Amino acid sequence: MYSGMFYITGTHYSYMDDEALKWFFFMLIVIPNALFILFWLYHMRIELLKLVHARNNPALFRIVSCYLHTYESFKKAYMNDANTP
Repeated sequence: MYSGMFYITGTHYSYMDDEALKWFFFMLIVIPNALFILFWLYHMRIELLKLVHARNNPALFRIVSCYLHTYESFKKAYMNDANTP
């Protein structure tokens, strides 16, 4: 990412003087990174919910999951024999 940001500053490349081109390359760097972070956060949330689910505390599970999953639906969707810790 640092090398991309260095490239966008355009200190060594004359064609980077165009503002639209700078924004294009900037978005080309930022958007995939933001998508990756969202993807990673989603999967880490599922792993956190698996840990809370393994504690067998439905009340805590409902709070941590923000009432988006019921205890049994989450168990059916994400907690099979291959996924249990």
